[in-house]
Amino acid sequence: MRKGCSAFILAVTVWATLCIAVKEAFSYEVNGLHPINPVFSYDPTGSNIDAGALVAEGVNAWNDITRSLTVRLTSASGAANLCDTGKLDGYNTISWGYNTLGYLAITCWNLRTGECDILISPNYEPADLRQIVAHEIGHCLGLNHSADSNALMWPTVPLNAPPVLLPQADDRNGVCAIYGGCYRAYTSVSYDN
Repeated sequence: MRKGCSAFILAVTVWATLCIAVKEAFSYEVNGLHPINPVFSYDPTGSNIDAGALVAEGVNAWNDITRSLTVRLTSASGAANLCDTGKLDGYNTISWGYNTLGYLAITCWNLRTGECDILISPNYEPADLRQIVAHEIGHCLGLNHSADSNALMWPTVPLNAPPVLLPQADDRNGVCAIYGGCYRAYTSVSYDN
């Protein structure tokens, strides 16, 4: 009886240790939302620079993570943005404008339709626009902020560090958990920014 009891205690200890290790390995949080169609329309109206290529880089950062997810960008001048108009137009829109919260950018969802719009402040500098767009796209894809300070989904932009331009291991694992079809498991992967 004692031997079996010791084995049970050992098994529970090993299981608890594995659970703690797994919890520490993945800091991502999912918000339970993702767009039906991850195609985003970009409206350059209100931008003080020609930012189309930078916005495209931020959007494309999420590709090649899983076989089941491709994020695309199209152009759509004059599209409505939920964040500033409150109007639905059926498009996931990235556009420019000020938000009352004073953030660099905000993401707005309509739970009924799955529409996800991003509003970028024209005063986003000195932060990197590519990082801002990629971070907000992460929210549209279903990720909350990460507890991993190396992740793209970290809630703040450290201005004294190089920008995080690509989803890091924690971000990638979060997307894999939502969409499945990952090419591989992601661990401490280093990307050149």
